[in-house]
Amino acid sequence: MNLLWKGLLFGIAIFIFFVIWDYIKKSAINWSDIIIRSIIYAVVYILITALMDKNEKAN
Repeated sequence: MNLLWKGLLFGIAIFIFFVIWDYIKKSAINWSDIIIRSIIYAVVYILITALMDKNEKAN
């Protein structure tokens, strides 16, 4: 699967997790905070996965 698709799916999964977590924790959802955190986690996931793939191909 393409790396960007993996990152997108990971970002969606994290977004859903944060929505549920916020609702359980505060009974209110802070959409802007959740969207920003999900994007950051997805970008970090893509970068880490890309570096790991690059190192794996080098060896």
